[in-house]
Amino acid sequence: MMRHILLALAVLAGAAAFAAEQPPRYAVRFFGHGTSAFALNELGDTVGWTTSGGATRAWVAPKNRPLELLPLAPGYVSSAAYDINDSGLIVGNLSPATHSSLQTVACLWRRVNGQYEVQVLSGLPGQPYSAAMAVNNLGDVVGGSGYTGYGYQWRNAVLFTPNGTVPLLDWLSCADINDQRVVVAGRLQLDLDTMQVVDVGLPPGNWQGVVTGAVNDRNDMAGWISNYGSSLNVFPVRYLAGTGWQTLGGGANYTSATAINNRRDTLTFYEYTACQVHFEGIGSFAPGALIDPSQGLWYVLWSGASDINDAREMLVGVKDATLTQTGAALLTPILPRRDPSQARGNRVID
Repeated sequence: MMRHILLALAVLAGAAAFAAEQPPRYAVRFFGHGTSAFALNELGDTVGWTTSGGATRAWVAPKNRPLELLPLAPGYVSSAAYDINDSGLIVGNLSPATHSSLQTVACLWRRVNGQYEVQVLSGLPGQPYSAAMAVNNLGDVVGGSGYTGYGYQWRNAVLFTPNGTVPLLDWLSCADINDQRVVVAGRLQLDLDTMQVVDVGLPPGNWQGVVTGAVNDRNDMAGWISNYGSSLNVFPVRYLAGTGWQTLGGGANYTSATAINNRRDTLTFYEYTACQVHFEGIGSFAPGALIDPSQGLWYVLWSGASDINDAREMLVGVKDATLTQTGAALLTPILPRRDPSQARGNRVID
C-alpha cells in the first residue's frame, strides 16, 4: 500500500511540475486608442501618456479603476509618467511645450485625499532640464539632469530628495532603481547606501557598449548591447547577478530587453518584427499567442512591450481586430478555476 501511495504522489508531483511549466493565458485591459504605457507596480496599477487637447498628458490607471489624466503644474501644458511604486507615487516630467519630450522638467504625483497632486522637481544648479525616470518602494526618486531640452539625453544621473537634487553619476542618466537602493545607468550599479559603484563590464567578445533600462531586486539588469558590426549589431541582453550577461536573441538595428521582474522573466522586442516574453524556466513566447480566445482578437505590436511584474502581468502595445484602435494594454494572467471538489469542506473520499 505504501508503495502505491508513494507512486501516486510521484505521479501527482510530476503532473504539477508539468502544469507549472505552461505559460499563463491572458485577459486584456485596453487603455484606449493613442495610449502608451511605461510601467506598472505589483498591484497592477499602470502609468503612461496619451494625447489630450493637442498635448501629451500623463495618466494613471489603478487596478480595477478608470484611467485618469494626471494634473499639470501652472505654466506647463504637457506631461509624461514613467514609473509608479506600490504606494502609488508616480514620477515623470512636465513641459511647457505641447510634447512632453521637449524642455522637460522632472516632477512627481501623489494621491492626497483621493486626488493626485503634482510637485515640480528641479535639476542640478545651472541645468534647466530634467526628468524623473524611476521610483522604488522606499520613495527614492532618480532620473537625469542636464542642458539638453530635447528627448532623454541628460548629462547627469541624479537623486531627487526633499532637500534638493543630488548628483550621482556624470555623463549618465539613471535608468532604474530597485528596493535595495541600487541605481543602474549604462553598465554601472550604484549603491545609494554605500555610494559604491560597480562596473559589471562587458561579456566576452567584440562589444563596444551596453545600455541598461531596468533592474530587479536581485540586481539583475535588462537592456541592449552593441558590437562593431556594420549592420544588425544591436542585441537584447540581460545581466544575471552571479551569472553574467546573456543575449536573448539575434541582432537588429533596433532591439532591447525592456523589463525584468524578480522571477527573472524578461521582455524583449525587435524592430518591425515582434516582442517576446521570456518566462524563466519555461521558455520564450509571443505575448499575442498567450491572449485567451475569450478576449477577442488582438494583435500585439512589436513596440510597446514595456514592463512585467512578479504576478506576470505585462504592458504591451496592441491593435484591435478592426485595425482602427491602437494603444496600450495590460495583460493579466487568467487564474485556472479550482475544482469545486478540491475546495475545503468538499473533499471527495473514494
